[in-house]
This record gives sequence, structure tokens and C-alpha cells, in this order.
Amino acid sequence: MMKILLCSFLTAVCLFVGTYSAGTDSSSSSNLVSITYTVWVYSNVSEEFTLKLNTERHTSFYDVMQQAAQQDSRYEFEANKFSWGHYITKLAGHQEIPAEYTFWMIYKTPRLPDPAHPPSDALLTPVGVDEIQVNDAEHYLFWLKKI
Repeated sequence: MMKILLCSFLTAVCLFVGTYSAGTDSSSSSNLVSITYTVWVYSNVSEEFTLKLNTERHTSFYDVMQQAAQQDSRYEFEANKFSWGHYITKLAGHQEIPAEYTFWMIYKTPRLPDPAHPPSDALLTPVGVDEIQVNDAEHYLFWLKKI
């Protein structure tokens, strides 16, 4: 009889603790991060816009791009899918121009990008949009520029 009561008591405690922790789980909110996503068009930055996004930590930048395009049509893009990931060919209504060596380049910058102080090529991301995983307070710049 004592074993049955103890098992029933432990089961009730486990159920209560499981219900309590499931109802108060704060891990989902702690996984949200805030980033900025900026687009510049052409080397002289003839167009510029920035969007602040909240997304899950470690989301791929490709998924961030899709989220941004849903929120603001200026961020709509086209990409070709290859075995190594997505290659962005058009963003913000502007197509890359390979014949003129003008391509979409992605930078991870230490602060919000400023056209008066453009980032150096040292800040180009070493991987593509599928491999970039975002973290809190990061700044990303997609820039259509001549290389």
C-alpha cells in the first residue's frame, strides 16, 4: 500500500512539475534575437533602406531574407539554388549585372552600415546566405556593387 501511494504521489508531482514548466517555459522568448538588415544599391548607394527584424537565434540568413520580404516588398529577392546553397541574383528590384562585374555582396558589420563610411571587403561574409546563422544585435548589409 505504501509503494502505491508513493508512486501515485511521485506521478502527481511529475505531472504537476511537467505542466508547470510547460506553462512557464521562457526559453522560446530567450531564443529571439534582434538584427538589422540593410540594402544598398550601387557603389554610390543610390538607394538605402534598413529593416529591424526579430527572429529565432541561429536562423539562416536566407530565412531572414524570406521574413524580410514578407514584411516589406523592397526586400523581395530572386535566387538560384545550387548544391552549395542559394545564390542571390536580384534584390529590391535590382538584378546583378555580371557583364559589368556588379554583384550582390553580403557584409556582416559591427554597427549599422553608414554610406559615408562603407565597410571594407574584410567584412564580407566568408559563407553564403544559407550558412550564415544570425545572433542578437548583428548587422547585415546586402550591397549591389561593382567589384
